[in-house]
Amino acid sequence: MKQKNCTSFSLFCLITGSLFTSPFSFADGFSSSITYVDAGDKKTFNSDVSDNDVKKLAQSIELKVYKIDEMSSSESIYESPAGICHGFKVKNGVDYTNSTHHYIYSDDTSEYYGSVTGATIYSRKESQNLSYVPVYSITNKALFERIQLQENKTLKEKAVNHISEGRAVLTDVICK
Repeated sequence: MKQKNCTSFSLFCLITGSLFTSPFSFADGFSSSITYVDAGDKKTFNSDVSDNDVKKLAQSIELKVYKIDEMSSSESIYESPAGICHGFKVKNGVDYTNSTHHYIYSDDTSEYYGSVTGATIYSRKESQNLSYVPVYSITNKALFERIQLQENKTLKEKAVNHISEGRAVLTDVICK
């Protein structure tokens, strides 16, 4: 189990590094980038996924999607023993976990707030087993309290939004 976590973290670092060395469009500020990873063979795909790559990702048992911009990062993990799209459309759903960090300062990734969201998502019925846990790493106590108060007002809404975004990746990109 520890080896799997280390591999995932290494892949995340590798992808993060490659994202920051790739060209970005600064016309509208810092653009975000989306990377899809077939966790089975560790193959990565950028946000311009070809139809052949989409078919491969659709059959993955575990799929990871990374979205990174200047002030936030997000890792979404989709798992289904039947294959992502088969599980999503036909079988017992897809286990979905999203971890998101919003950085307090653009040059310091140690200060952030965010959440871990989980659910089982389906194409034709409501998500089940919804969970949402806020996460904070803020050293300034006054700033921590202000952000925590602000975040607590929208916990349910944020959880629903994360789940909706997770479903949209499958509905609009991977399992269309």
